[in-house]
Amino acid sequence: MVKAKGKRPTSIKKATQAPAAPLHPEPTECHDPYSLDDDEIWLLWMEPMLCDNPDAAESLAHLLFTLKRAIESGPEGTARALFTIEDGIRIAYKYTKTHKAALRLYHLYLAGELKVEDQPLQLINAAISRRRAKTEKAKRTAQDSPKNESR
Repeated sequence: MVKAKGKRPTSIKKATQAPAAPLHPEPTECHDPYSLDDDEIWLLWMEPMLCDNPDAAESLAHLLFTLKRAIESGPEGTARALFTIEDGIRIAYKYTKTHKAALRLYHLYLAGELKVEDQPLQLINAAISRRRAKTEKAKRTAQDSPKNESR
């Protein structure tokens, strides 16, 4: 059984030059740089949950197949698949360390034990504002770059 060590990567590994097509017509046991992630990542979280639970494995396979079919159906299906994935992220969040920490912080807030600047909404909104400012700055920089200027 593969054991998870350390933190899960938060972004997909990017190959130097991503291939235009997979190496094989169907996924295989061999690494394929066309994949957004590798088998080890799938095994890190799937094997512990599914190894002794074939019903859960069957349910997950059906969900993945439903997502695949929706994406293949076109733009509307892709939008529905993305919505479904977002919903899955929302549900998975309840089981994360981040959620547990946020709930402890919320309890401290409810008990009146936090400074205003440490209250959950203050912290969250400040982080979102910092990220939004960084994104807007990056967009302005990209718009001002020489390759975007008219000739």
